[in-house]
Amino acid sequence: MTSTRETENTKSAIAPMLHLSPRLRHRVYLHTELLARYEDGNYAVLNLNGGTQVPSRFGYFPEEKFGFYGLLLSCRTIHAEASALLYRHNRFIIRYWEKQSLAPLRNLTPSSISNLTYLKIVLNQASCHHKGPKVWHEDSMDICDDERVRNTGGGDGDHRVLDAKLCNTPLEVGQPEAKALYAEWHSTVEYLSSYISSESLELSIVCDVHHGDVEAAMRAVEPMGLLPALRNCHVRLSRKFIPQLYQIAQDTVLQARRISKPPLPASLPCATALAQPEKAPLSELQVESRLLALPRELRFRILEYTDLITPWKEVDWSRYPSNRAKYMALHPVCLNTEGLPCRPSMHHGCRFFNCWAATEQQQRSTVGCFCRVRHSAASSTCICWTPPSALFLVCHSLFNDAQVVFFSGNRFVVHDYRGDIPYKTPEYPALIPRDVGEGRSATSKYHSDRLAASVFLREVVPPQMLQEIHFLELVFPPYSHIGWPEEGHPALADWAETLCWAREKMNLRGLTLRIVMADSPNGSSAPPGRGNITADQVEEILSAYRRIISPLAVLALFKAGDEKGGDENGLRKFHARIAWPWVWNFDYKAKIDEYGWTGLKDYLGERRQLLIEEAERSVMGYRYQEFHDGGRGHQWISVWEEKFYCGF
Repeated sequence: MTSTRETENTKSAIAPMLHLSPRLRHRVYLHTELLARYEDGNYAVLNLNGGTQVPSRFGYFPEEKFGFYGLLLSCRTIHAEASALLYRHNRFIIRYWEKQSLAPLRNLTPSSISNLTYLKIVLNQASCHHKGPKVWHEDSMDICDDERVRNTGGGDGDHRVLDAKLCNTPLEVGQPEAKALYAEWHSTVEYLSSYISSESLELSIVCDVHHGDVEAAMRAVEPMGLLPALRNCHVRLSRKFIPQLYQIAQDTVLQARRISKPPLPASLPCATALAQPEKAPLSELQVESRLLALPRELRFRILEYTDLITPWKEVDWSRYPSNRAKYMALHPVCLNTEGLPCRPSMHHGCRFFNCWAATEQQQRSTVGCFCRVRHSAASSTCICWTPPSALFLVCHSLFNDAQVVFFSGNRFVVHDYRGDIPYKTPEYPALIPRDVGEGRSATSKYHSDRLAASVFLREVVPPQMLQEIHFLELVFPPYSHIGWPEEGHPALADWAETLCWAREKMNLRGLTLRIVMADSPNGSSAPPGRGNITADQVEEILSAYRRIISPLAVLALFKAGDEKGGDENGLRKFHARIAWPWVWNFDYKAKIDEYGWTGLKDYLGERRQLLIEEAERSVMGYRYQEFHDGGRGHQWISVWEEKFYCGF
């Protein structure tokens, strides 16, 4: 009788939770706050330095609190099961500067470390995001805030002053605090390496060093050779993109994931033990010969799968601003990141830009910004497009192959003034409202002696590559009536000469040419001088259109052949998109009551269509009707139009 009572007392002393099977207890844990998630379903990020308070994914929401601490204290069995679930299914972050220590990470038990699946360690952060751990940090917002941080305080370019309240100063190996940081980091990695499960942990490391301090970067990644194979790895070493630092980050990531095994630094204790028998490295000549042994057509197909072809197969070029790269790959905003549907015709390329932005469909927080375009960083999450400069430096034969693929596989858009803001026009002191608005006589204020298209064809594209271009688009911003080259301007004479010269070098039968006389985007202000433009000024602009477009007719003519017969080399297709200069005139806006919005829109559309037809007839000549009726085809929307004009 006594033993029965003792048994009943023992059973009653056991927590009711333990009467359930392990599988049922696991189901119960899933309904607690052990799995830290925001209301939108995205992963929360638990700060190992900051208790259980986690900022909302959106900074203006109140902080969310996760109260699972009591569950961990209930009993040993529940603690073991709950902690395993906690560390296996949540994201954790620790920032060195918060306590000048990584001790909370070393305080984790071996079982907790073995269950970790995601950990981010921020040793030094001089880019991207707020330093404060409570709101707007990099793992709760799907943004790269580097532009705002760069512009905080005085300075310009590489010498911008960073706000110490928002980010750390770049780390240098000679700084007194650097020695303590490296020692703390090395001892922490030594401890973690003993208990991390192989190929189960995704590890992110941020240690922004000074962009010229390669030794500081090497010291930061050295301890990572002690770690077992990681499931994934992300490393950032500098706010700026520096080729040397990027290569260090890339080698570290590949080594950590055991994708490749670059030589470990000799200073590491494990360097000798982990050393593998080295195979004789392939010489550069052997590497080249393997690819060059293939037929050229196969080499072209291989190169088409590289960054030689931009995500939207469109490359922009302009003379201004001068500090930008020769070629640009513009990209529109991905509407999916704002919870709106992104057009399928554009969305296929969105994944190659802004890798740090998590869309609503992905339902996850980002790992932070490890973009190789913005920073010296390496990550499997970054597949952002970058100019493939290295492909042009392998050897002379592959240089020629790369050129052919680049110029034949992309559409080229040449902006007459600025490619980054296609509707922007130059500002001149003489261009005062009185001169523009009242039509007072003024000399031409065109900003150059040559059209950008002429410079592009003559100087930018190698002459032997002109025949490879299949699509060329010429974009002119909405200059004022005195901003265009006037009759007899040197730019027009040079333009006519360039077209005659290019005709002999281009494959016109395979070329589609498009010219755009741009306007201001919908919803913006009128271009300079067009708000109160007069009829005479409109005619001046239309005449400027004709002076630029009419010389293009030389490309549509048939080329005389040799003695054996004629060789047709006329332009394959020509498209025009012409802005009606009077569309912003205040008098037209006053006629909305007369026409109505729909009527006014139809009227302006008719005027634009007349200008387009006039331009296409002047270039194609007697071929216009055949071109219009049979082979005109659909005009696709260029990326720059999608970005700035929403596909007008």
